[in-house]
Amino acid sequence: MTIQPLAEEIVTAARNATVLHEVLADVLSFVTSTRWSFTGLGAVNVDALVRHVETCTVKCDYEARSRAAGKADRGRHQITLNMRLLDTPERLRSTALHEWAHILQFHLAPRSRSHGHEWKLIAKLLGHSGARCHTYDVAAAYPERYVHYVCPCRKVFHLTKRMHNIIQSGSARMCGKCRGKLVKAA
Repeated sequence: MTIQPLAEEIVTAARNATVLHEVLADVLSFVTSTRWSFTGLGAVNVDALVRHVETCTVKCDYEARSRAAGKADRGRHQITLNMRLLDTPERLRSTALHEWAHILQFHLAPRSRSHGHEWKLIAKLLGHSGARCHTYDVAAAYPERYVHYVCPCRKVFHLTKRMHNIIQSGSARMCGKCRGKLVKAA
């Protein structure tokens, strides 16, 4: 290993840690603020909520195989972030806020739906857009998992290896827009 890539890794790790500390500070600031009276979530024990946030662990997974950008685990009281997808501070911040909204939701409204009204309300109050899914380019993060196909209208499709094998065995797939047959890109 050369020194240059190692130095870049250290700088990236430090940047990521800074972003995550800023997000945690924002979450704690939000939790201890008086904005709860407008949420409709009822009475909140702020001290218990602060302990709930402070005991949660954040794990950065650099070997993730999932297409999910992050995961909030209620049972383990842990947030796992897929660092293969979170390659910019903006993506990291957005995903961390999304997962923190789940952690707060688990505590404040345990019977609510995962991306339901309560979660969306908490996410927006934290400064997240309230979007349920990310739009990150998964194919770029996992180039080994996708085979590229094109259609006559030049739209590019990133198909999984499983779908590629199905096409190779004789099953045709077509573009939803032009109804043309997909062919493997060169």
